[in-house]
Amino acid sequence: MAYIDFGMMDQLDQNSKESLVDAVVHLINKDYQDLAHDFIKLGFLAPGTNILPIIPALESVLGNALGESVQDFNFKTITDQFSELMFDYPFAFLLSLP
Repeated sequence: MAYIDFGMMDQLDQNSKESLVDAVVHLINKDYQDLAHDFIKLGFLAPGTNILPIIPALESVLGNALGESVQDFNFKTITDQFSELMFDYPFAFLLSLP
């Protein structure tokens, strides 16, 4: 299964690729503390961000994301909830333009 969106595209450096893989592993393992650290590595959270209040929020939004089966996964619900989380905490998605 793959999610493909050809709208906005960019290439990732090797460190970013490895951090994304780490983030997926931490999500699957429900390791929200390390997931928050991955978000810092990826630049979604600023270095030095206090992740302690973010960890339970990530668990609340992502804790049941994988569900018991693939058919239970609702991508829109998860993205909507994560969008709300981004407004409550200091998440940033920076675009690098040529």
